Amino acid sequence: MQLNLTTDYAIRFLICLEKPSGAVCGPIIAEKTKIPPKYLLKISAKLRKAGMIGSLAGSQGGYYLLRPLDQITLLEVISIMEPSSKWNRCLEEEGFCTRKAVMSCPIRKYYARLQEELETKWLSKTLAEIVNLAAAEEIGNSSREEMII
Repeated sequence: MQLNLTTDYAIRFLICLEKPSGAVCGPIIAEKTKIPPKYLLKISAKLRKAGMIGSLAGSQGGYYLLRPLDQITLLEVISIMEPSSKWNRCLEEEGFCTRKAVMSCPIRKYYARLQEELETKWLSKTLAEIVNLAAAEEIGNSSREEMII
């Protein structure tokens, strides 16, 4: 599975809104996240419709989180932005299989276990957990560098 660029941008967009106390205007988000301004409109529409962000019009306007990052999982964002989050098409609701063997296929059973582990172990992480993990790794790396120097 490979995430599309729009999903990556949506994750960056949400993380950019974490710290500010008020709304953040589009040009600032575009600059900080390196997201093209036209993409912001596309992404913001999906995130607003999903109830993750709100927006204010006007000179003091911009975007803001409706839920904190510790209440938004990676799987949620992927589900909003991607047409599918399944490892293989045979895992989709319609159960497409060229062999018509959805119930008996050993490969599909393996994919189902892989999908479950992916969702429960990795995609269930909140955006706050991901940001905190990255920050902790940076601190750990700088501490190790300081010890070496």
